[in-house]
Amino acid sequence: MSENPYEPPDPDKRELDRWNETIHDDPVADWGEFIFIMAVFVMILFHPLLIDLVALLFEVNTNG
Repeated sequence: MSENPYEPPDPDKRELDRWNETIHDDPVADWGEFIFIMAVFVMILFHPLLIDLVALLFEVNTNG
């Protein structure tokens, strides 16, 4: 049999984990995810006040 002419590519210089993600953290913060989590946290924390605010905004004036 002849030798295999295919030479496999060199491995990537980045170190990857088993899910093919880089091991080293990116120095840039993901501000979109942070803002989303903080918005959910604020809604959970202040939901009684937010419900009263929405009820006040949609209150129907029945006095004529």
